[in-house]
Amino acid sequence: MARTILIIVSLVAAVHAGFVWTNDNENNFSPFQHIRMPIMPRLPTLPIMPTPPIPPKAPRFPFGGFQMPFIPLPKIPTAAEMASVKPGPNQVYNGVAVKSSSSFTRDKDGKLVRTGGTHILVNDNGEVQEEKFGTRPPNLNDPIVFPSVRFY
Repeated sequence: MARTILIIVSLVAAVHAGFVWTNDNENNFSPFQHIRMPIMPRLPTLPIMPTPPIPPKAPRFPFGGFQMPFIPLPKIPTAAEMASVKPGPNQVYNGVAVKSSSSFTRDKDGKLVRTGGTHILVNDNGEVQEEKFGTRPPNLNDPIVFPSVRFY
């Protein structure tokens, strides 16, 4: 820490070392007297151009009446809908739903205990398998709750 402060103080002193003396002449800044630069003339300014009025509607382009087609969003099935699908002959259906949660709670002694788990549902051509892992696995049909974030 002391080394860092010493380096910073040395750099500040080195940078400002040339500006310690007073001016010999009030009209000229003496450290820069040896630089003979002519006074730069003022650059001409451009006149302010009036802006054209903004049309109330966007102009029409000459390539016909092209409109962007509406693309509907796909419907995501719920876990109950996935479990109830029974494919017919010559049909194949594979559906997987996974929900996981993890949290910490305090037990009666005040120690932090990890709780939560995972709930998995797999529908493989009508054969439904459900697995639950952990101490408190979530229900697949419950809505997703996003964690709240505090900004200080």
